[in-house]
Amino acid sequence: MKHFLSILLLLSFCQTSYATITTGSELQEMCKSDDQKAQGVCLGTISGISETTQIYQGMGYIPKIYCAKSMSRFELAEVIVSYLDDHPQILEKQAGVIFLTAMKEKFPCK
Repeated sequence: MKHFLSILLLLSFCQTSYATITTGSELQEMCKSDDQKAQGVCLGTISGISETTQIYQGMGYIPKIYCAKSMSRFELAEVIVSYLDDHPQILEKQAGVIFLTAMKEKFPCK
């Protein structure tokens, strides 16, 4: 649990230059938008969280939280949006928390 909280703190620093997505609701809105800039913010946010997680895992700062094959940012977005659609009660949680929770549930390490 200590490691999970550490990564959440690290991911809270992931920001975008176009807009700041802080909640699942904002992430879902951007990902489902027809606007290309909004979709770019969605994909950039998800890529940033994913890459930050991989870097810190690779450096040994945090344990492996989820075990997924290599995925494109589009595939990652599909997983996250699907999770948000299925769990509307978490829409106001922080986007990084939602990403890690969704990935851990979808791709648990065995």
